[in-house]
Amino acid sequence: MSQYKAWIDGQIHAVESSLTSSVQQLEYIYEKPLKGTSVLVFGSGFGGSSVALALKGAKIYGVDIAQNSIKIAQKRAIEHNLAEDIAFICLEDTTNLHFPDSYFDIVTCDAVLEHIVGDRTCYLKEMWRVLKKKGILYISNTPNILYPYDSHVTNLFLLPWMSAKTAKKYALLRKKCLPSDNLELMGRRGMTFWSIMRALKKENYMLISTSRQCNLITYMLERKRINTKKKKILFPLLFVLNYVIALPLNIPVSALLPDLTFIALQKN
Repeated sequence: MSQYKAWIDGQIHAVESSLTSSVQQLEYIYEKPLKGTSVLVFGSGFGGSSVALALKGAKIYGVDIAQNSIKIAQKRAIEHNLAEDIAFICLEDTTNLHFPDSYFDIVTCDAVLEHIVGDRTCYLKEMWRVLKKKGILYISNTPNILYPYDSHVTNLFLLPWMSAKTAKKYALLRKKCLPSDNLELMGRRGMTFWSIMRALKKENYMLISTSRQCNLITYMLERKRINTKKKKILFPLLFVLNYVIALPLNIPVSALLPDLTFIALQKN
């Protein structure tokens, strides 16, 4: 229990610098200050991104299905003197958000979609419903299922491509999970960029293209754990992917990378 409490305290008092790059990305996309904007953080978790955005002056609504996470997030907001700027709401069904149509300037979905079991279409459509015209839906840090490596849960190859039953048996055999673990809920299956586009195919939107350099720099900044030597190897690869494939196809470079990040759709 003491270790758990120490971990919780660490979450509450964590410096928000690790989220700085995400906020900078959002500011770049939105093209104006976040101060005064209404933002829905879909899947707010422990409130890290909510706090980081509120520190920029945005009015934040964070929704999550986990009551314990909401409690931690609320305490985190209090510790940052942001209790009046952030409203955390626990919802059992996040396909039915308790907000009117066209309510938010920005909806963020950061490291969330992979934790939704089954079809994610209805969740994406609900996020879209509450977004204002000219508002931004921002999706980031979701594993790209085009890649056969599960870096999110088990660190096993081929796991994302297996059926749920086979994946569980394989992970147990490799001693990478417990019998009680729900690998689907833990996020072993991500999405592709194209599956997100298909979910919103009937909607009127514009995929916001980023500058050539920003695509590359953003991805590298978010991978601070990658050492300098690896970055020297990866940067040329990212450069080629971005200029030769992503830009001609008008898709974000992350559509071709292990994680889907920096994906922004503007509602027309």
